[in-house]
Amino acid sequence: AIKGQIILLLIYIILVLVTYFFLGVAEVPITRLQGCQNDECPMKSIKTTQNFKVSFLLYLLTILALLGWLFLMIFGGIGLFSLPFDLINMFRFRPRPINREQYRKRKIELGERAEKLIKQGESYKSKKKPPRNEYNLFTKDVWMLEQDFNKNESSYQEKGGNIIVHFLALIMGILGLCLSILWIIHIIIHNLADVHPLLNYIFNGLDGVLSFLGVAVFGLFSFWLSWCVISGTFKFGIRIPYIFKIYPMRVRGTYMNAFLFNVELILFSSVAITQFLTISFNNYSRITHINVIFNQSIKNLRGLKYFWEYSLYAMLVM
Repeated sequence: AIKGQIILLLIYIILVLVTYFFLGVAEVPITRLQGCQNDECPMKSIKTTQNFKVSFLLYLLTILALLGWLFLMIFGGIGLFSLPFDLINMFRFRPRPINREQYRKRKIELGERAEKLIKQGESYKSKKKPPRNEYNLFTKDVWMLEQDFNKNESSYQEKGGNIIVHFLALIMGILGLCLSILWIIHIIIHNLADVHPLLNYIFNGLDGVLSFLGVAVFGLFSFWLSWCVISGTFKFGIRIPYIFKIYPMRVRGTYMNAFLFNVELILFSSVAITQFLTISFNNYSRITHINVIFNQSIKNLRGLKYFWEYSLYAMLVM
């Protein structure tokens, strides 16, 4: 594992150093005004570009954002709608109280599934390295068995569990669905069509009511997008286990590898999410350092500026 990480690190360093000399130039579009000194001729506006070399640290941040955008496009697009429906389904398919006979019947069925998975797991012991797609599918089946077992125990031992938790999940799912719909509308109307500032206008209006209210709602949209990336990653692993392993996080039941994977996912995607927020809310974040970094420098880097432009379409498709 350590050797693999070192190899990936070396490849990353070489990639950054080589591409910096060719792509580390920002081509910022500007408008020049020309006129006569005696004011006898009308002013003319000429659109051109101003090129300047970005710093190496800024280009390093660009590469991190580029990698994070791959997570944001694929998993963020999936999670925008899968996450709210998952929360709503937590309420719809919550554990219901069952009697002893139903509990025993379900336990026998779970036991039969567990025996099959134990035999399948033992068959992997004889192999030095089991096929990746089979092992990922096996991991998914084990997780689903654990979920069904916990649900069965909660239905009988706890009489369905705490209903307040499930109602909170329903409320969060409905609120999250509204946030996801607003995100989609904002991306289409503002980011792609550029016909109305939409959420920028709302944030500025909320700041006029209370100075921190706009920032709080801005943070809510940011947090929801980060949560969608994590949820989309897990949903992708559940639906397509042949090429992607799942790393679930549970209260008092998260393994260290799952914790590290999700932390790395958040770290990589956070840079891309920050850039995406700066692009989406450029009106609200105007006259700020973060706007200069992402909307002026990184957004206009040579060759990469087309990626930022068309990646939003890929996110909507997902």
